[in-house]
Amino acid sequence: MKLPDDTLIAQEKLKQYLLTLRKRNDRSQWLAQVGYTLENWQVLEKDLRD
Repeated sequence: MKLPDDTLIAQEKLKQYLLTLRKRNDRSQWLAQVGYTLENWQVLEKDLRD
């Protein structure tokens, strides 16, 4: 599913929720396995839009 071009994706959501290790509901390790890290969070944002 492609997101509409005007979809807002908060940087904080990507960096502080999806890509930061959390005790509960952690997604960061799974995302790291496919190459997404805090250092390249912009790639995740671009891929979500594509």
